[in-house]
Amino acid sequence: MPSSLVINCSDTTQCTIEFPTQVECQKWRDRFLVVLANRGLKSAFSLRHFAAIMDSRQELKQSGSELELSSQLVREEFDKLQMNLGSCWKITDINQHFELCETYPKLLVVPKAMTDEELKVVSKFRSKGRIPAIVWRHENGCVLVRSSQPEVGWFSWRNEADEKLLLEISKACSNGLELANQHSGFHEPSLLLSNLSESSIGDDQYVRKMKIFDLRSYMAAFGNRTKGGGSENP
Repeated sequence: MPSSLVINCSDTTQCTIEFPTQVECQKWRDRFLVVLANRGLKSAFSLRHFAAIMDSRQELKQSGSELELSSQLVREEFDKLQMNLGSCWKITDINQHFELCETYPKLLVVPKAMTDEELKVVSKFRSKGRIPAIVWRHENGCVLVRSSQPEVGWFSWRNEADEKLLLEISKACSNGLELANQHSGFHEPSLLLSNLSESSIGDDQYVRKMKIFDLRSYMAAFGNRTKGGGSENP
């Protein structure tokens, strides 16, 4: 009887191997398991990748501080995502001593227009200080942002700094895409504007739409609101 062996890879790809019999499939499955067991934990991609990075940064680690090393690693990772650090985005060490948020890293990527004082105000409005922070960027300019719930409570409190941060994220996405297009020599306004929303701030300045995903159930979000929490209110 034909049988299939499905292999899930670390890069999310999936391979399916067809075998004429179930016995043959089981034999190859056992062979794969033996090879994986002999590799050991140190051969895992995450550990090998980290070891390679630390070896290449050994000189900086000896001559500079831990924060300088971390900053360079973060900058290199976000450079790969074409974040345009220094023009639209910046790396802030406001959480260097984990005073802003205990569960966030020391370095955060935020819009360049936001000051550290404004970020501190936002952290007081977000549950456990988890402000909206950038974690990933797509080549089309859109970014993935993580945060905790806003503490709006029953009275739907608002926070000017928090609203500014969300707006600056949208503006930085639009500006970052425009800079990338200029750098690559791409000049097609119609295609560029098709990626932007109809809303505008001022003259000839467009901002991208922001989609907010709340992964809690309705009852959980409602219950948190009774405790002073809540959900985004566009």
